[in-house]
Amino acid sequence: MSKVAGAACAMMICFAANTAHATNGFCEEHRLVLNPIYQQLIQRLQWHLYTRDINLKIDAETDIQAFMKFSQQADRYDKRMVNAIRAYNDDDPEAERACRALAVSADCESYLVYQDAVIPLPGINREAVLAEGRRRCERAYQYEGFSYIPIGGWR
Repeated sequence: MSKVAGAACAMMICFAANTAHATNGFCEEHRLVLNPIYQQLIQRLQWHLYTRDINLKIDAETDIQAFMKFSQQADRYDKRMVNAIRAYNDDDPEAERACRALAVSADCESYLVYQDAVIPLPGINREAVLAEGRRRCERAYQYEGFSYIPIGGWR
């Protein structure tokens, strides 16, 4: 029995060695930031869906469309972050810039989905919502390669 266990262990080590790839701790930390970005905005939209205030209420279709956009964005940014984790070794100065750019870009794009869902509401503070969108997206524009332009352009 011990020979079988030893052979199985040796095979696992062989396979593990073949799947090794570079990692970057900084990028892994930024990858963990992505989920809370989307969770916070989904919770905000749920509040708008279930509120009793008719002037701040979104319909189910708007909520579904926003959730689908969030899901697509989260998947896209997670895959891009995984690629960055694999591409850069620890302490690579380019990794810090690239992964931070991905995180702030995800923050900007996700907020714009939220903004598009709530800006038509009659009771919403449009100036505050738009200011928050500008603040989040200004950080993304500091990084080269940020190319997101919302449908309909910037407001």
